[in-house]
Parts: sequence; C-alpha cells; structure tokens
Amino acid sequence: PVTMKVGVAHIGRTSHTLAIALFSEGRCAGLAKVVLVNSDENGPAPIPQEWRETLSRYVLPPDLSDQ
Repeated sequence: PVTMKVGVAHIGRTSHTLAIALFSEGRCAGLAKVVLVNSDENGPAPIPQEWRETLSRYVLPPDLSDQ
C-alpha cells in the first residue's frame, strides 16, 4: 500500500501551496508541491479568512516546507 501525507507549505494572498509525500513500505516514494489558486468570475481572489484559519492548522515547519 501507498500512504500519502499532505501539509500546507505556504499561504499567500490568493493561493496556497500543498506539500505532498508518498510512502511505500516505510520509505519515501515521491514528493510533490501543488499550488492552488482561489478565484472567482474575475480571476484570482483573496483567500477567505475562514479558509486561512483552517489552512493554518496544517502549516508545515519551515524546514519541511522548503524541500
């Protein structure tokens, strides 16, 4: 089986970055970063405060965010 662990690497004004690690048999099998942009009908939009508060609970320590 493969296990995926996800954390928030960065929260910006209109986007946030997720850091993802895949593990198989206890060993790291892959790393990825994904940038998600909040938008409305006019394009990029500020992340709502409620979302920021939720995302901030999952922010990774700086040494893990930079990898």
